Amino acid sequence: MSETNTVTMPENSAEDTLTETPTVLVCAGDGGIEKGRAVLSLAEQEGIAERVKMIAINSGSGKFEGLDDDIETVTLRSPDRRFHDHDKNQRHYLKPSDSISGAHGTQRNRRIGRYYLDNPERIGSHHDQIRRTIVDFVEQLQDDPAVDGPQAVNVFQLVGAGGGTGSGVMPLVTGLLYNVLGELEEDLHPGFEQWAICSLASTENFDGGGDTPDVHWRYPANSLALLDELRAITGYDDIEYPLRIPLLSSKDRSNNRRSAYTIDENPFSGVFLLRYNQDEAEDRIYRKGIGRTTARLVLEWMRKEQDQFAGIENEVKALTNTFFEVRGASFEAPNDRLQRLLNAKREYQSAKEAAERMQRDLEDLEAANEQLDAALDADALVRGSTLVPADAAEQADEDVEPVPEVMVTAFKRAEQVAGNISPLSARVDVIKEKLADLQDRRSHSFHGRVDGDTVQRAVFMSAVLAEVTSALRNHRFDTLVHEFVERHESTITDFDASFDPTADPKDQFLQTIEPMLSERIETLSSELDGMGLTGRFTDRETYTSKKESLEQLRSTLDKLRRALDERDQIAQLAEEIENERDAAYGELEVQCETLIAEKNDTKSELKTIRQRAEASRESVERHKEAIQNAPLGRFVTLPVESGAELKEDHLAEDPGITALIKKGILDREGAANRLQETLYDHEDGVLGACLETRGKSRSPSQGRPVVFCTEETRDLVWEDAPSGTPPKTIATDEFAKQPETVRCNDDHRIGMLAVYGGLSLDNFDHGHLRDSLFRGRATLWGEPIDLEDCYAYPEILPMDHPVSMRSQVDDVDLAQWGEDDD
Repeated sequence: MSETNTVTMPENSAEDTLTETPTVLVCAGDGGIEKGRAVLSLAEQEGIAERVKMIAINSGSGKFEGLDDDIETVTLRSPDRRFHDHDKNQRHYLKPSDSISGAHGTQRNRRIGRYYLDNPERIGSHHDQIRRTIVDFVEQLQDDPAVDGPQAVNVFQLVGAGGGTGSGVMPLVTGLLYNVLGELEEDLHPGFEQWAICSLASTENFDGGGDTPDVHWRYPANSLALLDELRAITGYDDIEYPLRIPLLSSKDRSNNRRSAYTIDENPFSGVFLLRYNQDEAEDRIYRKGIGRTTARLVLEWMRKEQDQFAGIENEVKALTNTFFEVRGASFEAPNDRLQRLLNAKREYQSAKEAAERMQRDLEDLEAANEQLDAALDADALVRGSTLVPADAAEQADEDVEPVPEVMVTAFKRAEQVAGNISPLSARVDVIKEKLADLQDRRSHSFHGRVDGDTVQRAVFMSAVLAEVTSALRNHRFDTLVHEFVERHESTITDFDASFDPTADPKDQFLQTIEPMLSERIETLSSELDGMGLTGRFTDRETYTSKKESLEQLRSTLDKLRRALDERDQIAQLAEEIENERDAAYGELEVQCETLIAEKNDTKSELKTIRQRAEASRESVERHKEAIQNAPLGRFVTLPVESGAELKEDHLAEDPGITALIKKGILDREGAANRLQETLYDHEDGVLGACLETRGKSRSPSQGRPVVFCTEETRDLVWEDAPSGTPPKTIATDEFAKQPETVRCNDDHRIGMLAVYGGLSLDNFDHGHLRDSLFRGRATLWGEPIDLEDCYAYPEILPMDHPVSMRSQVDDVDLAQWGEDDD
């Protein structure tokens, strides 16, 4: 690799100089297309999207959904059905049991993926389409007067090796590109460099999901098969060139015929291997991580020094290996986590405030209820000794219920006004006028949730009723009757043997006393009339006595009748007042029921909101823990400064790492320590974990780190650690080469790649699985599998490979390009 540590970006000027190597992405299969999307996204972000051209190759329905119009698409379809049986017999790599259908893709069958491209009806057009796309892309840049170049062009193949389409067509596309690029170097004159980035599944990350292998076995098996074929293509296994990849008959753009794509030497400047992880794939973290790693890797080679005599060609010549393993990590600004924390704090604050409001509402309801309860108990409280204000309740007896202060005032004012009303002369309309006047002159306020006028009406009517009831209870009629009975009890009993001395005085009067007096008066009157004038003069004494008795009886009866009328008037007034009071009570009882229901609902809701507030509080603590102790992984959020005060405006403009450090939100020292940890922990950390070791140790790691960051971030964190050893120095110690820095526009993350060269592919290609194939029947998870079915190019494998068909294929009478196999 180049000893250059920093790639210098061009300064803006009137005339741009093309410093990023133009790059063509040939993306095959779903996994390859996902990688291509990630590269385009990063190129767009970096402002170099015009220097990237993507060619998407895929099979199956819905294969190109969501792709931009400027992406060249190559649609793979199976040949016409009438050729299927014929082709199965003629194709050395197909089997009679293979299901050939273009509707659902290849179903992870690499042989079918190859067959879809190796199609006599379309391979010529696919060849020309890919060639034409590369030519148009290069010529467009050559014809642009605003740029100088290109001196070289990168062509990256991007595939996911676990499926059928991408891994199935890759060797064939490699041969196609090798031939096309060789022709174009003579026609267009830039130097072409061919690369590959493959994500491979390993057996350690894919279990069978039970005692027997399931569909997952094809992921590592397909990965191993493609890796074996790449070993052959690159000469890793001492393959003798040229290699021939047979083709069906067809004609190319020049009407030339050919029977194979021929590869005369290792076509790749480098093959980069990424590890596919099943667990991460399940929640799509795999796609995100692999895509970001791929994008950074492509960007690194786009931004190599582009001086005319020290450009990418010299960089490539410095490579000592073909196969590299790449591991990547993103040290990200914790904006999402900070936002989640702020959201959690907002939810907690909202729930807390809601609980406080609801508690106030509950207390408000209880205060209103207390006033209503006091109003409904007015009969017992007016003119009573139990009227104790709430603020004096502590000094009162334990058995005495405190009364709200406003109600004490209402009771006292009602009693004062009621005490001035004469039951003998009062009328209901006059009493209502007194009430209205009392309400108008009210200087105290009842609770806002109760009807104060109704409360005062109930209290006042209770006070008036107490006065009237007292007058009725102490009225002279009862005394007069009691005294009369006491004086004439024997006479009354003689008159009415059923007389009850304990009965109501009115009943005593109406049922016995009045009839008795009336009868006596009538008798005396008759007796006086019977005496005539003579008798009155002759027996003057008798006449005078009877006349006095008659007048006395009449006076007594009249007095009792007038007292009864007066008593009845007061009783009627009491009844009318009681009706008014009861009507007010009825209205208050409805209010009270409403308040009780509202209070119960508020209590229930308050309980729920308090639980929510507690859950939000716990969530806040979890988010605090998360942003301060984020573990190392594929995506690492940089740690937040302990005690930092977070506010919404801190994230209003989506700040990057530099801005967060300057605002005191990000812990600069903690960020540097995270980078240090990663570089120190090269075997088991983010970048060095999961490197298989079979037969020999691979420590220390072979390779060098590449750091992607802005210039400000590099100065703040990478090259100028606030304490301890700067990460750059650590990298020098551990990797034996200083890290290269690729400056990017995105300040939201520090990207890191660790590239491991000098791979022993036996340590990478699931050794026990490959060995089982060499020993006989391949096994995985203790069960036999058809690993040989995953090899789509047996004719290019070494002679000693168990699946090799090199000798047989060489002797096959292959159809010529443009001729029918028949």
